[in-house]
Amino acid sequence: MQDLHNWLESAIKPVPRSQTVEVGGAEVHFLRWPGPDRPAQPRPGVLFVHGHAANAHWWDWTAPALLDRFDVVALDLSGNGDSDHRDVYTSHLYSEEMLAVAAAAGLQRPILVGHSFGGTLARLACHLHPAAFRALLLVDSALPAHRSRRPPPPLPRSRVRHYESLDAAVQRFRLRPPQPAPDPAILRHVADHSVLREPDGYRFKLDPGIFARMTAEPDYPDAHSMLAAMTIPCGLVYGARSRFFPPETVEAVQHLFAPDRLRGVANAHHHLFLDEPRLSITTIRDVLISLLEDD
Repeated sequence: MQDLHNWLESAIKPVPRSQTVEVGGAEVHFLRWPGPDRPAQPRPGVLFVHGHAANAHWWDWTAPALLDRFDVVALDLSGNGDSDHRDVYTSHLYSEEMLAVAAAAGLQRPILVGHSFGGTLARLACHLHPAAFRALLLVDSALPAHRSRRPPPPLPRSRVRHYESLDAAVQRFRLRPPQPAPDPAILRHVADHSVLREPDGYRFKLDPGIFARMTAEPDYPDAHSMLAAMTIPCGLVYGARSRFFPPETVEAVQHLFAPDRLRGVANAHHHLFLDEPRLSITTIRDVLISLLEDD
């Protein structure tokens, strides 16, 4: 366990620079990690997109491990992390946020890497703007074969809950969907970056009304059809114990990915880079390098 803690402390030493860009009336925050002072040649860009209720800091130990080969940026989608909240959210606006962050960071046709709901949004961005991205890597992002239409959930109670201390807020932090808890140091790191201090106390940064405020989606193709029609290379890294990727589901999506671009991470659940961070990094890196081969 101490070995993991030492590794984590070393892995997050490269401190990213915080920046913002305005998109559709909201300030969108992103992190950019420092690369080599004088790279031998321009590095291909990678733009990380977090899942629901997460933020850019969930990639704090994954991003630095790629800096020798890639130019790495992670954004906070609006309604999450240190980005502004909106009155209305749309998949189109989220695509615009990815485009704007890539441009502000100087990334030309980056590889989009999206976890969970962020993978769904990254997939839609590549569908809407295929010329803007070099490749797509999905990280345990569900791939339904058929579209389902669900009514939006009701808006949550308007009162924002504040906690008297950071520790009190962090103790209320939960992974969604539920799964066995990762190492406490890893969980504490992502929880700390999920909380904001205000005069009334500490509250979670997430806008709890995101899904209630999302407009009806256009008639997009289902995930399988969308990926089959992609003109850019695509990959999938999933947790071998993820509820979204049991063996029968993995078998059903095999035809959508080249064999070396469909990789499971042993002993990992949905939040695989929290469960098995070192193995997840190695796997993500391998698939990213493979995706470059088609460029």
